[in-house]
Amino acid sequence: WALISMVDPSPHKAGTAYLAVDNHENDDLRPYAFRTDDFGKTWTSITNGLPNNAFLRVIREDRKRPGLLYAGTEIGIYVSFDNGSNWQSLALNMPVVPVHDLAWKDDDLIAATHGRSFWVLDDLSPLQQLAPSQKLDKPILFAPRDSYAVRWGGRGNAAAGAGANPPSGVNVSYYLPKKAEKITIEFSGPDG
Repeated sequence: WALISMVDPSPHKAGTAYLAVDNHENDDLRPYAFRTDDFGKTWTSITNGLPNNAFLRVIREDRKRPGLLYAGTEIGIYVSFDNGSNWQSLALNMPVVPVHDLAWKDDDLIAATHGRSFWVLDDLSPLQQLAPSQKLDKPILFAPRDSYAVRWGGRGNAAAGAGANPPSGVNVSYYLPKKAEKITIEFSGPDG
């Protein structure tokens, strides 16, 4: 009697699909997530790292990087870098909220929430650039996504309560394994 409303076929590999099972109406809040690699003949459970009270509503595979998965649960968003073998929270500054569906606009992840409207995680390229086995013991400078020299109209004043758009220009993302007192970044052009 569980609800299966989302089956996401892999955009990278024929025969692979992801399945989220919602069984909370039977008083079962556990997460149920499965992956098939043989067109549905067999299914593997992929819930390691998901909280026991975070029933799932949707799993989506990244459109650019195979094996990078996003899961919408009753308590937020989770990410897996290794095709569902391990999950971790991707909440960042998102409040605890049910995520009913996930979609893309370019390289931005859009979360349809219940009660908090839409939530957009701008620029997935740092997540797409992380390797599943990458150690996070050294600083990482991620390649920025394509940017355009554009001057947008308006004065930049957002209406009260409105979300902020990402800043214009080239946005540089980086990871530091520990807090730094000072960061120096040097840029060079095509001539060095």
